[in-house]
This record gives sequence, structure tokens and C-alpha cells, in this order.
Amino acid sequence: MIELITLFSLIALLAVMLVFVPVKNINSVGFEGADSAQVNKKNQNTDLFRDKKRELEIDKEAGLISESEYAECLKDLERSLLADIPEQNDELPRKNLKNYQLLLILLLIPIISFSYYFFANAYQSAFSWIVLKNSFSESIKGMNSGGNTLQSELNDISMADFIRLMQADLQQKNPTVEQAAKGWYLLGASYLKVKNFDSALYALKRADEVEPGREDVIYGYAQALIFRNNGRHTQESASILTQLLKNNPDHQGALMLSGVTSYNGNDYAGAISSWQRLLDSREKQWMKTGNVSDELKGQDVLLASIATAKKKLIESTEIKTSDDKSKEKNNKPVLKINVQIDKNLQKKIRAGSSLFVFAKAFEGPGMPLAVVRNAAFKFPVSIQFDDSSAMTPKLKLSDFNKVVVTARITHQGKTQLSSGDMEGVSGVIELEPGVMNVNVTINRLIE
Repeated sequence: MIELITLFSLIALLAVMLVFVPVKNINSVGFEGADSAQVNKKNQNTDLFRDKKRELEIDKEAGLISESEYAECLKDLERSLLADIPEQNDELPRKNLKNYQLLLILLLIPIISFSYYFFANAYQSAFSWIVLKNSFSESIKGMNSGGNTLQSELNDISMADFIRLMQADLQQKNPTVEQAAKGWYLLGASYLKVKNFDSALYALKRADEVEPGREDVIYGYAQALIFRNNGRHTQESASILTQLLKNNPDHQGALMLSGVTSYNGNDYAGAISSWQRLLDSREKQWMKTGNVSDELKGQDVLLASIATAKKKLIESTEIKTSDDKSKEKNNKPVLKINVQIDKNLQKKIRAGSSLFVFAKAFEGPGMPLAVVRNAAFKFPVSIQFDDSSAMTPKLKLSDFNKVVVTARITHQGKTQLSSGDMEGVSGVIELEPGVMNVNVTINRLIE
């Protein structure tokens, strides 16, 4: 703390000197120059007065001017001299006063600055940072000398302070290759923990540059890429995980991340496969070590994740099946039939008549493919035929290329033509996938 205050004091003193000395020199030079100019001007005026007076005396002796004229000219010359003589210099006291004021102001600047520094408790923050930094430097000696974990003194340091201290330690010192690799990796892992993925990528990249090929660094880098991309793969992260699993098929972190990215990409079968491989890998480890308690941590979460992925897979399969059926249906012909009647025939419809609309193959069986009967009809009438309208499963619209649609009004309630029935027939319709609009007008009276 004393060192910090001493440093601030020296900086303040240097600032005072840099301002005070140049201003003082400027004031001194300015006043001295002004005094010298005033003295020179006064001497010049005195000499000029003497010369003019001598000329007047010569003119008077030569009889060129009278005594009274001489006296009058002499008075004018004296008045001119008095008007041109500079006033008494009263700036010297003021100059001294300005120097005192300047000195006072320059002394007040550091006093006010230090007062604010102490009363605002800024010194406490600086002091705390120094103590924390010194403590941190001592605590990481074990890690830098080859240890894998930090000492217990770091337990009370917040994550934000730890990140700042770690970065400062790496940037301000000259660590060995091993120390730098561990430090940048630890810094990257800390940034991952606080979800600062860009900084994590930078730190982990530095760690890989210092010591290339470290598996934990490469895996951490893939984690940062995936988390920054909202849990989905990037081209680089996919390549990294593929290589990690190629080198180590039982890499638990890579298997977990592969499952997560597959799940988030709606590849539920891939997620189930990766997580199941992870379970199998853990079971192998249990058999080798016999330590089941540690490995059971998180297993319930993993099993629940697999169950959720299976449920999602079933739902997506059902949706896909439904979509396929809908797509298949959309690929089948659908006839939307609009039936109207000629105005001259509409008045001839008998009470109790029925409207029959049916479609028959243009070339094929005489049996209708689809039939609709309507006993209470009012024109215009709309009817739809598709494969679901087939009279038998073996005779569907989609099984034929051409059909003819007939609309018939019969007063006997039978499909066979009889006298007094009215009928309308469409032209030949070439069936195509999708919806087809068909217009039929009843315009013929059966005699």
C-alpha cells in the first residue's frame, strides 16, 4: 500500500512541475520584457525633447520666433512629452500575486485528488486488489510447479476475480510452456463456466498454440464452439468430436456432446446412440474399477435424456408417417364437382325426386367408381370424389386414367333412366394428382 501511495505522490509531483515551471517562466519573461520596453521608450522621449528644445532655442536666437512664441512652443513640447511617457509600472506586485495564486492552485490539485481518493474508498479497492493478487500468485505456485489442482486458498476467490487474476498472471509474467498451457486452459475452462464463449475460445486457442495436441484443450474448444452455437454443431466442432472419438471411442465428454448436438438437431436416433454408447462406456469402467458410486452420479439424468429422446423419436416418426400419408393423398386425384341445372328444367323437378351424382371409368367396368345420392338438394350442389369415395377398394379413382361424371335427377329414386328424369354429363376427364374442378350442368330431359 505504501508503495502505491508513493507512486501516486511522485506522479502528482511530476504533474505539478510540468505545469508550474513552464507557466512561471512565461510570466517572468513577460514582465521583464515589459519593464525593459518601458525604460527604452522613456529614454527615447527624453532625448527627443532635448533635441526639440535645442532647435527652439536656436530659432529664438536667430530671431525666427519671438520670446512668447518660444514659451508657447516649449509648453506644447512638454505636454507632448508628458502624454507619451509610460505610466508608472504597477504590475510587479500583481506579478508576485499571480505566482502565489498559481502555486496555491497547483498545491491544491494533488491535495484534492488524494482527498477524494481516500474518502471515496478507492484506496481500499486498490489495496484489496494488491493483496488478492499477491495471495493468488502464491496459491498458483503449486499448479505452475506441476500440480493439477489449485490450493485451498483459492476457494474464497469469486469466479470473476479468479478470471481477472489468472489473465493478469499470464500476461504480466513469463511462464514456462507447461505453465502457460495449464494457465490458458484453466482460464478457458473458467470462461466456459461463466458462459463467456468468445473469451473461452481465445484462451483455449492460446493453450493449444503453446502445447498443441492436448485432448482436454481440444475438447474444451469444441465445447465452446457448440455452446456458442446454441448447442448445435458447427463444421469445426463436428470435425473435432469425430477425431476425438476416432482416437478414443470411449471419450465420455465427446459422447455426451455428440448426443446433445444430435438431440438439438432433431436427430433423436443419433442422440440415443451416442448416449447409449456413453452408458456402455461407464459400465465398462465400473467393471474395471469397481467404484460404482462415482459413476452413478448423473446416470439418472442420462437415462432420462435417453427416454426423452426415444419419446421424441416416436413422435417424429408418427408425424412423418402422417405427413407421408398426407403427401400420398395429395398425390391422388380429387374431383371437386359443381352441379347446376338449366333454368328451363328446374321448374320440372318433381316432389320427392333424388339427385344422383356418379363417376364411371371412361374405359373399363360399367359399375360406377363413386356415387352420391342427395334427396334434399338445392342448386348449385357441390360434391367431392376421391379414393375414399370408392364403392369397392378394387375400383378407385386413382386406378384409372379417364372418367366421366354424370348428374341425374330421378323421381323414382333409382339410378336407371326412366321417363321424366333429367340428366347432365361431363366431358371425358383425364385424372391428375391433386384437386380437379369439374362442372356438370343438368340440361336433358328424358322422354
